[in-house]
Amino acid sequence: MGNNFQLFTRPQSETDITHIAEPLNVPEPISRRVLDRYLDRYYGPQLSLFIEADNVTTTLGNVQVCNLSDDGVTWAHLPVSKVSIDPVLGRIAFPPGTPPVNLRVTCQYGFSMPTGGGSYERSKTFALGGGFDAVTQGQSLQTALTAAQAGGIVEIGDSGRYPETLTLTIPAAAKVEVRAANEHRPTVVLGGDWTISLAPGSELTLNGLLITGGRVRVTAAGGVGARILRLRHCTLVPGLALTREGEPLSPAESSLVVERAGTQVEIDHCLLGGVALVDSTELSMTNTLLDATAPTRVAFAAPDGLAAGGALTVVNSTVIGKVHTVRLDLASNTIFAAALAAGDAWTHPVLSDQNQQGCCRFSFVPLNSIVPRRYRCQPALAVDAALLEADQPKGSLTDPEILALTLSTQARVRPAFTARRYGQAAYGQLAGHCPEEISRGADDESEMGVFHDVFAPQREDNLKIRLQEYLRFGLEAGLFHAT
Repeated sequence: MGNNFQLFTRPQSETDITHIAEPLNVPEPISRRVLDRYLDRYYGPQLSLFIEADNVTTTLGNVQVCNLSDDGVTWAHLPVSKVSIDPVLGRIAFPPGTPPVNLRVTCQYGFSMPTGGGSYERSKTFALGGGFDAVTQGQSLQTALTAAQAGGIVEIGDSGRYPETLTLTIPAAAKVEVRAANEHRPTVVLGGDWTISLAPGSELTLNGLLITGGRVRVTAAGGVGARILRLRHCTLVPGLALTREGEPLSPAESSLVVERAGTQVEIDHCLLGGVALVDSTELSMTNTLLDATAPTRVAFAAPDGLAAGGALTVVNSTVIGKVHTVRLDLASNTIFAAALAAGDAWTHPVLSDQNQQGCCRFSFVPLNSIVPRRYRCQPALAVDAALLEADQPKGSLTDPEILALTLSTQARVRPAFTARRYGQAAYGQLAGHCPEEISRGADDESEMGVFHDVFAPQREDNLKIRLQEYLRFGLEAGLFHAT
């Protein structure tokens, strides 16, 4: 991807139940000083970091740790004779005149839960079983897609890079799955849009892929009828790609575009940029972070970026950006972090055209949104509670006082994130100072948003209870978040 990212420890299992966990036993960020001091405990096969250059192992004696921060147009402390590693920035530098043609790096990165693909168990999410066409680095992914487009499975067997311009045409009633092998996440570097044509009755599933450089686009070709597009444990990089500084390269571009009417789109455990669907489609989204790269940009709408997109169902998800849907069938345990820009052509940050049916429950929805009936949604619930408490005796609040209290409560009860940029370990994570109306505002008192199923509030409560049970008299304990 070409952006900086913090390296993490690959946890080593404890062999004795009485052993007290050490830094090597937990998945924590690796600092430069720690890696330099204990390089032999972090570097090597099956450890946290390992390098192979041109199919030759880079031995421990040829590795050094240093700060490779930017120094003008180059990096600081470039090596003279050894391979240099910066675990904080995720950078590797080779001595002058020795850049490898083929580089293979084994390392660990951090994230809040298994979402967006990666080296975790996903085999139960595979849509199709049976034989498959295997692809590994150096082979053509397009060739395998062409061979399987009448029905079949294409499985990428490694976590390599696949720079290609892809097309896929699936005939009527055919089912195709393009997936990464279990515990792998290949990077598909597109040279343009991945154009997909789905005939009536066809199904396409993408599973475990990291897609950058272009959009996934379902064209308007094909006859009338239903078809299905599934994205499971995939990452479609918000902004299509990242700059060297980690900023989105094309922040206004959608990651997924569906131009074919009658398409049913299912997105589960994914990270992606904006979604553009024609109005006669349906999108069901669960445990997903949909990031338009800014609250004022378009997260979901029609391809023109203004008209209504298809019908929307969203559960346990975080949506950063504006939403315009023809119908919001359900929003549950979801955060809509949307806002209007100065002079915006949009009239509301979240807008549903048909509100006779549908429901928003236990979600954060900006007050100036037009959506179906709300049930225990924030900040409306907090505003109502504040007004009820302050309006004693009833009817004593003046209109200016009501407005001031509404604005102050609205400013307090809003989502706060630890990190807002894709590529950072804490991307999309609710910050520690996020108000409890959101961090414990789901229907089961877990947090709203994509990390609902982490059940962080319940974990913290249970840990506090257990700590009290085992503390000696007169001692107190507190929780400190390392990541």
